[in-house]
Amino acid sequence: MTISKAFTDYSWNFISLGILAASGILINLIILKFFSVDALGIFNQTYALFVIFSQLSVLGIHYSVLKRSSEVTEERQEYKNIFLGGVLAVFICASTVTIIFYASSSLFSKVLDSVFIEDTIKIVSPALLLFSINKVIASFLNGQEKMKHFAIINITRYISLITFLLIFINLGFTEVNIIYMFFFSELIVLIMCLSFSY
Repeated sequence: MTISKAFTDYSWNFISLGILAASGILINLIILKFFSVDALGIFNQTYALFVIFSQLSVLGIHYSVLKRSSEVTEERQEYKNIFLGGVLAVFICASTVTIIFYASSSLFSKVLDSVFIEDTIKIVSPALLLFSINKVIASFLNGQEKMKHFAIINITRYISLITFLLIFINLGFTEVNIIYMFFFSELIVLIMCLSFSY
């Protein structure tokens, strides 16, 4: 990696971190403006559970893919094996965790004393599978020193979340149904990940 490429790549990643921070604040402000404090609480509880289960659904597979893809030189077949192996492994693992997450929705609803959490968990569960696959593919690209692509993927995720949130609000979605923003955002990210991988 040349100095100029390293500077460019790191700059893109710093930008993505800035957009991450700004988008998090903006999403909270938008929900507060168009819904209520209770709606924001439901959103943040759902998101917190999503983050926790996303760690379980990947189980460090993305680190393995990152390491292995960074060690390969120019063997295209080896890259293909690492990519397919990582995606298959995370698909199996994430599918299992997604089912558990979905099935535990009523339990979390009782624990958190919220009738809405059961619905929001069921809505966000499919996004968990897509997020896990995207995380592995992004790590694959990062291992190939495609850090700019890695940053663009993250930026796309944050911008997509805000975009779909605003679209759903304009369509009259409830505070529960705006959670679909996670699934559609991850779908966009998946398409981008696949396009960068080939």
